[in-house]
Amino acid sequence: IMETYFAGYTQMFAQIIQQGIERGEIRATINPQDAGLALTALIEGAILLSQNMGKPVADVMSVSVGVFVDGLNP
Repeated sequence: IMETYFAGYTQMFAQIIQQGIERGEIRATINPQDAGLALTALIEGAILLSQNMGKPVADVMSVSVGVFVDGLNP
């Protein structure tokens, strides 16, 4: 069940990233599947960290996702 859950999110992110590449919003050298998997791992890791560090998930998520998105910029 968890494999299907993560695969679905990874694929959804990969499709969004591919659209961004096609629009010139994301570097063309980015592999959408790899980036989708990385984003899924980043989000799940941020949730785990927030729970274990006693910090709001929004705080951990905004920093983590912000750094990731900066790396996608053309």
